[in-house]
Amino acid sequence: MKTTPDPPAHAPVAPFPTAPLFPQLATAADPQAMRDIFRAHLRPLVERSPEILSCRLSHIRYRRNERCLLQYTLHLVDRNTGVERDLPVTGIVYAKKERAERAWSKLRAAGSDQGAPTPFSAFEAVAFVPELAMLVHVFPHDRRLPNLPLLAAGPPPELEAALLERLGPGAWSAKSWAVESVRYREQLSAVLRYELRARDTDTGAATTRRFYVKTYRDDLGESV
Repeated sequence: MKTTPDPPAHAPVAPFPTAPLFPQLATAADPQAMRDIFRAHLRPLVERSPEILSCRLSHIRYRRNERCLLQYTLHLVDRNTGVERDLPVTGIVYAKKERAERAWSKLRAAGSDQGAPTPFSAFEAVAFVPELAMLVHVFPHDRRLPNLPLLAAGPPPELEAALLERLGPGAWSAKSWAVESVRYREQLSAVLRYELRARDTDTGAATTRRFYVKTYRDDLGESV
């Protein structure tokens, strides 16, 4: 009786799928290669000193014959303080390679490469990787979630007032806000956690509360 041999205990990992219109995907799916590419092309903000320790490919969304969106998680260390943290970065490659550079030029002309400072800020908000024809968005910059950078900086005044009301009766004022990214789906939605330290200016009472804020693409949040 003819038998087939058992597969090897450690079968080789299948290569990343190839697409004729996206020859750069083999490199874009290599975490070590992308770590070095991001080190070369992401421009640190002047007041920050981040170093990219590692890169992980977190998510891929592919639209056939049009574009491929790749979300990465960069693990950073601040060389001044030694504090380590994760930062989402999104790379977009298009079937028409010149489209990425045109989009990058428009964003730079509009001033979107700088972005408003937030607790997450480490690099300029957008970048271009010419060897991959890749447009890069650095969290919290997301053209489909225009309110995300504002929310990532902390609750705006009208939202802060609404959250302080949740503390109940009293003359509550915010002493500090800490902002953390809980979940981010590039160009779709983001969840932020706010930790509030507040004080009642009349009684001197203090409290700490957590709130979760979700922002959606376009006007979807109004219907949820």
